[in-house]
Amino acid sequence: VGPFVAGTVVPPDLSNVVALAAGEYHSMALRSDGTVRAWGQDINGDLTNTSGLNAIAAIATSGYHSLALRSNGTVVAWGRNWTGETDVPEGLSNVVAIAAGLRHSMALRGDGTVVAWGQAGATNTPPGLTNVLAIAGGDQYCVALLENPSLHRRLLALRPGSSTINATVSAFSGRLFTLESTESIAPTHWTPVTTLLGRGTIATLTDTNIVGAQKFYRLRRE
Repeated sequence: VGPFVAGTVVPPDLSNVVALAAGEYHSMALRSDGTVRAWGQDINGDLTNTSGLNAIAAIATSGYHSLALRSNGTVVAWGRNWTGETDVPEGLSNVVAIAAGLRHSMALRGDGTVVAWGQAGATNTPPGLTNVLAIAGGDQYCVALLENPSLHRRLLALRPGSSTINATVSAFSGRLFTLESTESIAPTHWTPVTTLLGRGTIATLTDTNIVGAQKFYRLRRE
């Protein structure tokens, strides 16, 4: 909630939401069917430009511009274009994650590299930046989470009564991902559930055979 009522009044018919993003005067929701719904003030086309979007895998927004990641690994951008933040680089593809700063945008590719565009300075990607797991944009800066092979990404996965877990990953090419489970919070043994070989795209590992009220999961990458 907040003082700008238009951006905080959720449409009453909104449902099947899987992700949210909030801008200065507008909000966005990604629905399970891959469409996007926006509400609030339409100052920079923040609302009207979501019409017709489909096959969307992720959304991001900052103060005045928005991004959407298509399931085919390409990016679409709209909103206020102060310094080129909505000018998606020509040929940008194989994207697995997106982030928006105040006047700049970022994309994480399936090979673990980062592309940034928009305000100078905020988009000066360090030479040789690779093995990136996640990205985020600030006011006039970017941050990247680098891979540490000695760490596991752990997921506290299950509520009582749940029957399915989906672990979505940026599956770098040639890497093997394994979803493992245990029934103890201090486990001595993890049981493999499913594996997949990364192909540089967004991928989902799923466990649909859940028995019991509580399980813990982790995602291991080799």
